[in-house]
Amino acid sequence: VSVSVTVGERTSATFSDVQVRLINQEAEIDGMPITLDPRTVSVTVSGSEEMLQNITKEDIMVTADLKGITAAGERQLTLSVSGPNRLVEYQLETSEITVTVSG
Repeated sequence: VSVSVTVGERTSATFSDVQVRLINQEAEIDGMPITLDPRTVSVTVSGSEEMLQNITKEDIMVTADLKGITAAGERQLTLSVSGPNRLVEYQLETSEITVTVSG
């Protein structure tokens, strides 16, 4: 079996103001006000120009995982980033945010 792969020149694009989404919110903090600092981040996407043409800011998902947070307080959480195209690289400008749960 012979496989031939042609890859275009590597380039990048930066998407500003990508909304941070909260996941795995525990029942104990449902209804409590939650603030994020920052609420949005910048994401740089790198890959071939052809691959980048079809990516929009809305395609990029940046998440902060609230799993295990069951009480009010301020915490630093690590962000995760993903997107629909696994052939490109997603890189966060900021890797952590401050999450404050008010009770």
